[in-house]
Amino acid sequence: MRSTDFVCQAPLCDDLEQNGLETDVDCGGNCNQCDNGKKCISHPDCLSKQCVGGLCRVPTCNDGVQNGTETGEDCGGPCLPAKKCADLLGCQTGADCQSGVCTEFICLVPSCDDEVKNGSETDIDCGGPCAPCGDGEGCSAASA
Repeated sequence: MRSTDFVCQAPLCDDLEQNGLETDVDCGGNCNQCDNGKKCISHPDCLSKQCVGGLCRVPTCNDGVQNGTETGEDCGGPCLPAKKCADLLGCQTGADCQSGVCTEFICLVPSCDDEVKNGSETDIDCGGPCAPCGDGEGCSAASA
């Protein structure tokens, strides 16, 4: 409780004091998320969604959290091209995914009809676990 003219007041998210459920002055807990460098208890307290050692931190591509503009946990978006998202993680486009296929914001498992050369296919949707490739398409062994 804060005091104004000797009358106790309920804590507010703009009273310039850390009170109530706030983790830092006027942020975290039941208030707006905190900027980097402010105190936090858990990831949701931070705009960056990254609370480490009690402080909100800048997101990185190896912090174990989907944050910043990553499309999946530590993959896609700013983590490309080094870290493409595995099957069933989030994505915006096929470029975010190891499989090259993004549907409804999820990286799909490679299939023989996804119109992308992925998995162990030797060309688009043929070879490997799929039907044999035709003349002029990629293959893993020469034919006689």
